[in-house]
Amino acid sequence: MNSSVALISLPDVPAIPEPMRGRHTVQVRIACAPGDPGGTERMMGPLRAIGAISDTLGELAYAETGSIYNDPVVPGAFEAGTAMLGELDATSVQAILDLAGPHAQVPHIVELRHLGGRLTHPPAEGNAVGNRDARYVLNVVSRLERADIAEIRPAHARVLDAVAPWSTGGRFLNFMNGEGAAAQVRSAYDAADYERLTGLKAVYDPHNTFRLNHNIPPARGRTGERGDPR
Repeated sequence: MNSSVALISLPDVPAIPEPMRGRHTVQVRIACAPGDPGGTERMMGPLRAIGAISDTLGELAYAETGSIYNDPVVPGAFEAGTAMLGELDATSVQAILDLAGPHAQVPHIVELRHLGGRLTHPPAEGNAVGNRDARYVLNVVSRLERADIAEIRPAHARVLDAVAPWSTGGRFLNFMNGEGAAAQVRSAYDAADYERLTGLKAVYDPHNTFRLNHNIPPARGRTGERGDPR
């Protein structure tokens, strides 16, 4: 089973259905492989006892798994920040709530995704998946049409600063953008993997033509024949 929780400030607009419109909500997402349906229902019992505005837990075809997060289906402009975290306690959770509760000055989504499981196992074949030691990934996301970027960036910084004592120092590529993103790319990889990637870039793209992404620049002084730069 995998789970995540998001604190979401929903705007008071017709596109948001009642009774969630204009409210600060907590969204809990659950995903698990097919197994004992009764066991899943028992595990969900304590959550359901709290009371839910909406309960959509049920079986999904694999092609429908994208609906778990209920993300917008139309394009939008966002600013995001991220941090990989270790073990959390009541103090760390309170630090998040202090900045992401209903009183938050800038409307945003603050999300915690639970990691672990197979992610923590060393791969049989080498790959560049980093931050396997993290227990959680925290993401903070704001829509640009709901607040000025000059307000959003400091608000994100306050959230990330608040969880810094529990950060592993890593970051999650999917939610890395905005100011400083290029300098932060290195933190998404283990040091040895990043060095090897820069070596590969030096061989296959020495002039950094493919750079409009979470860019990994070519290693200096390592261009040459194609091969396996180790």
